[in-house]
Amino acid sequence: MAKKIFIVDDDPNTCQLMRRILEKDGFEVIQDVNGQNAWDRLAEWREAATKGGQPLTSNVNLVVTDIEMPSMDGHTLCRKIKDDPVLKDLPVVLFSSLINDQLY
Repeated sequence: MAKKIFIVDDDPNTCQLMRRILEKDGFEVIQDVNGQNAWDRLAEWREAATKGGQPLTSNVNLVVTDIEMPSMDGHTLCRKIKDDPVLKDLPVVLFSSLINDQLY
């Protein structure tokens, strides 16, 4: 069974590039365009895991999120995941194509 990677980014070109690379390496890719949509989907998966007795990993194994997005940024999404008792062990990778001195 392929590992499921949840990519959250509002740039369709970045999503397409990551999807192509990851699927070539055998991963299943799920995508969303902003942090709020991603959080809502993660909450659904959390509920399915807790109520249905299925592991969270049946829906997602890793979240890869852009930092700057509309509706909810990647920092906030990561913080919400890590503060959640069910989702806290889910690995999260933050990335950005915009690098500046404030990120250091």
